[in-house]
Amino acid sequence: MALRLQVENVLLGGTPRHRAAAGLIAAAEGQAERHSLLVEWPAGSPVPEPPSGLPKDLGVTYAPGIAALAALGGGRSRSLLVDLDRTSGCIGIALHMDAVVSFRVIREDGSDEEAWADATRRAVAETLLLAGAEEADVARMAEATRRQMPEGGIGLIAPGGPTPDELGSMVAGASNDAAWWHRWGLLVGAGVASTGELAPTVRLLATEARTAGGLLTRIAERCKEPKVAAGLALAAVAAVALLPMGAAALRMAVLQWKLPDPESYDRLLTRADKQLAMYRDYQRFAWPMTKLLGDLASTTPEGIELESVSLGFGSPMTVSGAAKPQGTQGATDAILAMERQMRESGVFDRVVKNWDAPNAAGIVKFTITASVAQPIQMPDYPETQDFAKRTLRDRRYGGTESASATASAPPTTPPPAPGSPPVIAINQPGTPPPTAPDAPAAEPRPESTTTASATTETRTRRGFGSAANDAATRGSSRPASGDETQSIPDPLTNEQIASMSKAEANEALARVSRARAMKNLDPAVEQRLKDEFYRLINHQRTAK
Repeated sequence: MALRLQVENVLLGGTPRHRAAAGLIAAAEGQAERHSLLVEWPAGSPVPEPPSGLPKDLGVTYAPGIAALAALGGGRSRSLLVDLDRTSGCIGIALHMDAVVSFRVIREDGSDEEAWADATRRAVAETLLLAGAEEADVARMAEATRRQMPEGGIGLIAPGGPTPDELGSMVAGASNDAAWWHRWGLLVGAGVASTGELAPTVRLLATEARTAGGLLTRIAERCKEPKVAAGLALAAVAAVALLPMGAAALRMAVLQWKLPDPESYDRLLTRADKQLAMYRDYQRFAWPMTKLLGDLASTTPEGIELESVSLGFGSPMTVSGAAKPQGTQGATDAILAMERQMRESGVFDRVVKNWDAPNAAGIVKFTITASVAQPIQMPDYPETQDFAKRTLRDRRYGGTESASATASAPPTTPPPAPGSPPVIAINQPGTPPPTAPDAPAAEPRPESTTTASATTETRTRRGFGSAANDAATRGSSRPASGDETQSIPDPLTNEQIASMSKAEANEALARVSRARAMKNLDPAVEQRLKDEFYRLINHQRTAK
C-alpha cells in the first residue's frame, strides 16, 4: 500500500495504469531497507510488432530493459550491470552498492563505434561518482567496461559483477559463457523479473485490457459501425426536435384531465390570496382579542379566579387574580400550572409570575405578565384544559343527565356556548342554591349564613369576574372564631415538616397564617412563625 501511494504521488494521473508499474527489488542480506523500481512506458513510444509466426490473439506485454537489469542485480550487496543498444542509442545502467541503488537510462549517439565505447565508459563513471564510489573503484569499473564491450556494441555486460558463473547459477540450464550472456542476458533477466516481486514492471500493455462484456458491450461495439452510428445520430436529432413538443402536449392533456374548469380554480386561488393577505394584515396590525381571551381561559386551571386582564395590541398581557387551594393541590401549585400551560400553548411567551404570601384562608394573590407570541395560532388543548369540550358544569356535576335530574326547573341563565369563556354565576343575597325535588329539606339558617355559603360556593368556580363581585365575595367569608384566632401552634422542626404530606402541610400552613395575623405577638414568636411559614411553602411544592 505504501508503494502504491508513492507511485500515485509520482505519476499524478499523467500515465495510464496499463503503461506504468512498480515493484520491489530484492534486498541484500543484512539490509532492512527495501527499494522499489517504477517504470513508465510513454504513450508516444512505438509498439513493436510481434513475430509473424505467433498467434494473433496472443497477449503481448512490454518489459523494459532496466527491469531485467534490476532483477539480475537484486539481492546482491555490490553489482553493476550495463545494457547496450547501439541501434537505438540507449545505455541502461543498474548499480547496487551497499545501501545505494541507482538506475539510469542514457541516450547517446551510436553512429561511431569508438565514440559509442567512450560514451559508455563515461556514463558508467558518472553513475559511480553520483553514487559516491571511490576514485579507484570508478577507474577499475570503467576499465572493465572497456574490456567487456561486446562485438557491435550491443548486449549485456557486468563490469562490477556478478560474474557469468554467478549469473548462470540463477537460472537452470543457463550457460556460463560471457558471450552467451551478452546476447541472451537481457531476456533471461526479464524472465527472472516475471517470477518475483518485479513482475508488474515487465507486464506493461500497449492498450488497456478489456474483459468480454455482455449485451451492453455488444451494443457499444455495434454502434461503432458507420451506418449504425449515422442512424443513431438522425434519431437523436429527431428526438431533440419532437420530444419537447410531445412532452408539452402530454402535460397539457394531463392538466386538462385533472383540472377541467381552470377559470373557477383561478378565482378560488385569487380569493385565497386575498384572504391570506387580509390575515397577514390582521397579524401585523390587529389581534383576535376574543380568541386570546379563550386561550387565556383554556390555560387557567381550576382554583384560580381572574380579577383583571389587561390586553392590548403590541403590549404585554397582564393578569391578576387569586389562587385557592383545591384538595391536595396548593394555591401556588395552581399558579405554577397556569404558567406551564401558558408556555405549552405556544400563544404566550416570556411568562413572568409574582405572588404574595397566603392570607389566613390560604388564598394567594398573584400577578402574571406575558407577551403574545403567536396570536393566531390554534393550539390543540387536551380535554382536561379545553372547557369547550367539557364544561365546568360537567366536570363538577356530571353530564347533562345528572344536571337534568338535579334541577326541576330550567336554569335562569342559558348554558355557555361551546368555546366561550366560563361565566361566574353568583346567587343574589338571600337566595338559596337550587336543590333537587327529592332532596330533603334543609334546616333553616340565618339569612347571613346562607348568603355567605352561597357566595363562597360561587367563588370556587373558575372564570372571569368583576372586581366588585370579587370584593363582595371576599367580604362575605365567615370569620374565624375567637378560639382559633387566639391559638398559637406549637413549634415545628425540620423533621416534622419533612414527614408531612401535602394535605398536612396545607393545614399547618393555614394554622401558621392565622397565627401570624394575630396582633401584639412577641417578636421571637413572630420570627418563628415567619420561618415556619416559608419552610412549609417550600415543602408544599415537593410533597405528595
